[in-house]
Amino acid sequence: MINAVSNYEKTKLSMANVFLQYDQDTMIAKFSLKHDPSWLYLSFVKRIYRINRKSGNVQWSEDDCDMLPPLKSYRF
Repeated sequence: MINAVSNYEKTKLSMANVFLQYDQDTMIAKFSLKHDPSWLYLSFVKRIYRINRKSGNVQWSEDDCDMLPPLKSYRF
């Protein structure tokens, strides 16, 4: 049996790899992103997202507070 992979999943994996090629420190500075050693945090359409800095995986939560690191982790 062949497992079909949707175009959405293919694109998501491809873009995660593209993201990892960018200089994260440059992105952090250019877009004033909150971050910690594991994640970059950004707000889009009234929702907080986080992007794993090693895998490019994107996550979000209905309760944005689940995702936010302790305030002391932020660099301003």
